[in-house]
Amino acid sequence: MGGVFSEWNRFFYPVFLVLNSLCFGYNRCLQLRKSYPNLSP
Repeated sequence: MGGVFSEWNRFFYPVFLVLNSLCFGYNRCLQLRKSYPNLSP
């Protein structure tokens, strides 16, 4: 169980970090677009 979990954790943790950063950047972009609508193309 421990070995399987460590393999799963090693594979999915970086993926989770990337998805988390993408979601954070997307929400930040939406907030900036709401705050400054003239900056959006």
